[in-house]
Amino acid sequence: MKQIRLLLAAMMMAFVFAPEMWAQEAREAYAVVSTDTDGKTLTFYYDDQKGSQTGAYDIPWSEELPGWGNGGDTELITKVIFHPSFDDYHGLTNAFGMFANLTQLATIENLSYLHTENVTDMAGMFYGCGSLTSLDLSGFNTSSVTDMYFMFWFYRI
Repeated sequence: MKQIRLLLAAMMMAFVFAPEMWAQEAREAYAVVSTDTDGKTLTFYYDDQKGSQTGAYDIPWSEELPGWGNGGDTELITKVIFHPSFDDYHGLTNAFGMFANLTQLATIENLSYLHTENVTDMAGMFYGCGSLTSLDLSGFNTSSVTDMYFMFWFYRI
């Protein structure tokens, strides 16, 4: 009995004096633009590390276009990567202009991690992506989409 009391006391002290041990950051969807040897890469994440990322962009975005599409990076992004963590994110409802004006975008990796079953707006999603030479959308679930206006404007295959 004395051992149980000691164990309980130790657990209570750990809970009181080390709350960070018990706290868990909420997972968030976000994107980060980074520079590599081939240009700039836009990477999508769904984890609890957003606070440690410099210049993380919110998903969903509150502007007409996402933050990475409103700045000077649009013409420099050559690659998009969906990190494996993004495979757990199913909260995207708006993909309007998601890759719009990424004129140098040449590749998108792990697009299957982008879940679109709840998306209603895909208008302008690939608008201006003239450097993409292939795009596999076979995994897209578009059953909820009501707007695809200009989804592929200036896109060439």
